Amino acid sequence: MTAKTVQIAGISVQLTRKAVKNINLRVSREGRVDVSYPWHTSETAAIAFVESKSDWIRTALSRASLLGEKNLQVPTPIASGHTVSVWGHPYNLRIIHGPKRAARIFAHDVVITLPNRYLDDLASEASQQAVRKTFDEFLAQEMRTVLPELTAAMETRAQKQASRYKIRRMKSRWGSCNTCTGDMYRSHHAQP
Repeated sequence: MTAKTVQIAGISVQLTRKAVKNINLRVSREGRVDVSYPWHTSETAAIAFVESKSDWIRTALSRASLLGEKNLQVPTPIASGHTVSVWGHPYNLRIIHGPKRAARIFAHDVVITLPNRYLDDLASEASQQAVRKTFDEFLAQEMRTVLPELTAAMETRAQKQASRYKIRRMKSRWGSCNTCTGDMYRSHHAQP
């Protein structure tokens, strides 16, 4: 594998020659442009390919910079009175004092209880993390209770049984499964 960085059409590109079948072009979320190309393809052909895709690369880079700016924005502080969604239904968020971090649905509210150390300054980063973590744990627990029932039909159709369910925070996927181990991963933000 050989790699080098070159400027093509005013774009910094990492060219890597390695054991691949085709020329592969990737633009990362961080704005890095990587091109891998097979041993039987010349560097000139790889550069010509990148030049032919320069408009697409510029569009992808602008999208990546917008995503980067969006990720750098400070999230809106979560407070009582905000609306949150659980199973597609809106609920009023109430944050109250309690002996430990917990969340539950009560009537038309999602009630999050936090110890006083978080309630003193609810806008602080530690308090906001505690609210988010508590809500995420609540969503994961809600998902765990219904996931076996939701996946039963799919397991029958696939003739495979899930050996265990894992709930995770996923940014770009709703879930995945490993057919060898039987593990099923599900994002708690992708509620059915």
